Amino acid sequence: MSEYILIRGISSQGTSWTFLDSAVEEFGCNSRTELYGTGLTSVRRRITSKLIFEFYDTHKRTLQNKYTVIRKDNPSLISESIDKKVLCEILASTDHKQYLFPQDGIVVDQVPYMTIKSNAPLIISKRTTVVVSDLICPQRKLLSISNFFQAPIGMVFNFIVYGCVSENFKEHLILHFAKFLCRPMSDYILFRGILIKGTSWTFLDSTVEDLDLKEQSFMEQV
Repeated sequence: MSEYILIRGISSQGTSWTFLDSAVEEFGCNSRTELYGTGLTSVRRRITSKLIFEFYDTHKRTLQNKYTVIRKDNPSLISESIDKKVLCEILASTDHKQYLFPQDGIVVDQVPYMTIKSNAPLIISKRTTVVVSDLICPQRKLLSISNFFQAPIGMVFNFIVYGCVSENFKEHLILHFAKFLCRPMSDYILFRGILIKGTSWTFLDSTVEDLDLKEQSFMEQV
């Protein structure tokens, strides 16, 4: 491993951190709460209280076949995948943030982050893809993030959307699946879609229908 080690401690709300604090002090660990910005608990509460979740499932071969057909029908895309540098610029822009992240927070892999540019390297990883479209048009800005992990049930694919969900939504999924499907995975895939409450699901509904994703019922605790 590298010389630097980051330890992330997670406990349920209301749990006393007294013994954790004393233990990490004995190990010589330094608190790095500022990595996620101040007010992390309040940020998480504001974000998760305004999210809604939808679950779908499919199988790898079905998704690959549907993806191939949809990609062929959409040869030119105006949406694009972005790297850490571009995400850093977006997080540093007041114009972008007021439309994409009105709650001043962003959730990736169930971890809440403050929308500050120093968090861009923490948000994008080997398992995370970020796609944007219409950044020059304030009312149509759209940013989506996907990540995945292998679970006992199968491969879980998380997909969260910020901004105005429009007809470009399908393009976003095309770019996310382009990277996702090239990786080894189990046959069963569980798709979890996350949107801000009040966002229209019209384009999500039509897109998942095209991909032959089957809606599933799960109780999501946020």
